Amino acid sequence: MSRLIAVVVTALSAVPVAVGSPHQDAFTDPRDEQTYPTVEIAGLVWFAKNLNFAYPGSFCYEDDADNCAADGRLYRWEDALAACPPGWHLGTDAEWQQLELALGMDFGDLGAINARGTDQGDRLAAGGDTAFEYDLPGYRDPAGVYKSRGGAMAVWQANESALGTAWHRDLRPERAGIWRSRVNKEYALTVRCVQNHFDRDYETWE
Repeated sequence: MSRLIAVVVTALSAVPVAVGSPHQDAFTDPRDEQTYPTVEIAGLVWFAKNLNFAYPGSFCYEDDADNCAADGRLYRWEDALAACPPGWHLGTDAEWQQLELALGMDFGDLGAINARGTDQGDRLAAGGDTAFEYDLPGYRDPAGVYKSRGGAMAVWQANESALGTAWHRDLRPERAGIWRSRVNKEYALTVRCVQNHFDRDYETWE
């Protein structure tokens, strides 16, 4: 594992810190014809907009379809794993760490819990220098209560953690870095899809 990390870090060290740029092509989901801008960061192509596919069991904030149109849908973890379109997948913890490392997060912070980094969250925000354009759709807790629209983006990663939990990132305007923690899989959070690739390791860098 340490050899793998060393190889990846060496490769990323050649990537300029200002890495975000709009990808050449937007992507149109063949399932519902919705179109998503994309952005390439450190060799990975991401949706630059939250997924809004009406996967069974997904939610609009406060059950209002206008909020889905504006901010994308909210998904429980099991549904999030299956919600991305063909050729794409829910971003993994390692892919988020690769993105964070490319944006200048210290290697020692990658596997940390809760508050991490310096300005990486600010750079991913709408109007930041990466074209990732995170917005603030809020989330739905396991009791069905909607919270924090306009205040937070809580986004799943594809990796389970302790029993009944999975990794997520939390981004907020008042938090310049990127929060990483375990949350109950019954929360409904945002999904950002990553284009499939065949030359990456999906392990978490702990």
